[in-house]
Amino acid sequence: MTDHPWGNQPEPDRSEAEVLRQRVAELELRCAELTAQRDLARRTLDEAGGRWIPVGERRPELKSRGCAIEVLVWTGVDQYLAAYYPSSDYWETETWDSGAAQLPNSAVRAWRPLPDPPEGE
Repeated sequence: MTDHPWGNQPEPDRSEAEVLRQRVAELELRCAELTAQRDLARRTLDEAGGRWIPVGERRPELKSRGCAIEVLVWTGVDQYLAAYYPSSDYWETETWDSGAAQLPNSAVRAWRPLPDPPEGE
């Protein structure tokens, strides 16, 4: 027996150690598979509007012709319907009292896509 910090444990024989190494390799592979599935699920939720996306993580991207993308934005205090212009990294929203207003990049903390419209309309 070898003294271990957590108590006396018998040393595994070579075959037992090989079984443990193989099990660790299997678990590492499964972990990689689950991580890939998690990342795919997060991207799918992002596209469906399922979570707030920090602007430091990424900005909205144009998916069709046009110059702006409409999204919801969160400033840490309020949420707004806003247009994002990727070519100039510019956020714009409408206010009830003064019409169009620029949101400074430093004010926008997160964004999320708008949901798809109802089918058949």
